[in-house]
Amino acid sequence: MNVDAIFYDGCLAAIAASERVFLAPEVDALEAGDPWLRMVAAMCLYARDVQRGDVAGPYDHQQAEFYARAVLMPADEFAPLRDLEDADLAARFAVPMAEIARRRKELPRYKRKSCSDEH
Repeated sequence: MNVDAIFYDGCLAAIAASERVFLAPEVDALEAGDPWLRMVAAMCLYARDVQRGDVAGPYDHQQAEFYARAVLMPADEFAPLRDLEDADLAARFAVPMAEIARRRKELPRYKRKSCSDEH
């Protein structure tokens, strides 16, 4: 059985196998919907996808964080709101505030299509 150690914010947050995740006690104690827990859970999904061969491996910590941000802050939802305050975006997407700046860097400026763009 392959397992991956999931680190977030410098802390061991979980051990992920293809069929099971073991959360660190500090993470397990967080309430459902907690931004930190959501980030770790999404990183665990990446680990699972790598282990199953759905995503090219091996497991990579930076790719896990990128994957988590993409899952939790989809580009089509985040990009039009990118100029809102960090705290507002963090609350809206239920992610740790530090992830907002990282997501902004990953996405190009959003340009809405106007009616004239389609003609």
